[in-house]
Amino acid sequence: MGIGAATLVGNILFGALSTRWGAKAVLLTGTALSAVGILCLLAVDHHAVGMIAIVLFSLIWGSTFNLANQLSPLLLAEAMGQRNFGSLLGIGNLISGVGSAFSPEALGYLVDSTHTYTIALAICAALLVVALLPISLLQQAGPTPETAR
Repeated sequence: MGIGAATLVGNILFGALSTRWGAKAVLLTGTALSAVGILCLLAVDHHAVGMIAIVLFSLIWGSTFNLANQLSPLLLAEAMGQRNFGSLLGIGNLISGVGSAFSPEALGYLVDSTHTYTIALAICAALLVVALLPISLLQQAGPTPETAR
């Protein structure tokens, strides 16, 4: 319930911020926050901060959940323009879908093999940090021949 509430608030908050700051800045911020939220789970075993870590994860990661899916169509339109938008969005969704299909099984196997969530959580956080680079390199599309007239 806590993650669902945080997601609802995050959708509204980051949606409003994307209008003010732009989708790229919001996605960079949200992706970095999502990595921090996942790293909070590494502290769950500690008696003093375990419950705080769960609450922080729920609030931070929950508020950024699905942010990439919300903002990627806008970023794609800004970066590539409307030409071939549907095809490019479909290709992006295919890549995302393949990753979503195989990642849970791969990380589950990793957790079963290592008997710890630490490596799996570190990999997830690291992949989010790596994702910051291509997001930061996005540029707005130049004028198309149709709009340059």
